[in-house]
Amino acid sequence: MKILFIVNENPDSGIRVYADIIAKKLGKEKGISIFVDEKLDEKYDLVHVHSCRPENLARLKIHQPYTPVVTSTHMTSGEVQGLVPDMVLSMIDLGLSTFYASCERVFVTSPHIMNELEKNPALSHKLVLLPYPVDPKRIKKSTQGEISAFKKKFSIDSKKKTVLCVASIQYRKGVFDFIEAAKKLSEYNFVWVGKIPELPYLKRKDEIHSIVENNPIPNLFFTGPLYGDELSAAYNSCDLFWLPSFSETFGLVIVEAALAGKNILIRNIPVSQMFKNFVDTYSQEPEKKIVEILENSKKFSSKRIIAKTEIKKLSLEKHCGRLVEEYKKVLEKKK
Repeated sequence: MKILFIVNENPDSGIRVYADIIAKKLGKEKGISIFVDEKLDEKYDLVHVHSCRPENLARLKIHQPYTPVVTSTHMTSGEVQGLVPDMVLSMIDLGLSTFYASCERVFVTSPHIMNELEKNPALSHKLVLLPYPVDPKRIKKSTQGEISAFKKKFSIDSKKKTVLCVASIQYRKGVFDFIEAAKKLSEYNFVWVGKIPELPYLKRKDEIHSIVENNPIPNLFFTGPLYGDELSAAYNSCDLFWLPSFSETFGLVIVEAALAGKNILIRNIPVSQMFKNFVDTYSQEPEKKIVEILENSKKFSSKRIIAKTEIKKLSLEKHCGRLVEEYKKVLEKKK
């Protein structure tokens, strides 16, 4: 089986991280060859589209017009809010639905997205609920020396407790809420790992660049994107992982924080139901919840234990097995 993955995303993108994990795992399976964003003109048995951006769909139409296509729902109009003009948002869901209808399978990353897509009768028989899997090797346990080196590199005060977020620096991810919390809670470090998307219509673009480049808040730190051992050290160095995002189709960083054994706080958004047994949520005034968790760590320790059990259900082996099963069904149908 020869499969082309169309991804075309930056290395720190959750979409890219997921695609690379799956490609590596499937590549070890006997008889499966995965190509990621390369050799577009070759003959493939199947194309798996991971990023449904217009330019990626154009490449698909040009290079693989007759190859069976499956896709994953990493994106809705909610996930591009603040990245494109607001007037375009209503067109995005229509465009995605039209594309999904042309696919043989649509792998859906979370139940709340599944519920929305099931309302479309043209899609209901193509949908497969398949949340992100866990790669236990991605976030490793850091030594105290690695954590100390990480804090020293970015001048993070080792005497203060640390709140961490890992995400691209944009409005939809809640960066302005993170900044306000850092201002109000100067007794803690607030560390954001990620970079600013290079997009012309980025919402409040000038404000974001100004704060990141001229950061006037002494307890707020922007590290830029991190990978490998440094990313693991960032997770292991924090006392609380906080994702203030307004919208997520899954939230891979939530799972990564759970792998690191951290208490997790997210906004009360639909995807939080997937992790309800081990995350804490808020609707407003996140500062109160942050202080409560940081100053009463024993009270919340049971959730860290539950997380270790819950994320084991997101088996990489089972996930890839289901993918291969669905790939084979599509190819059998096309014979």
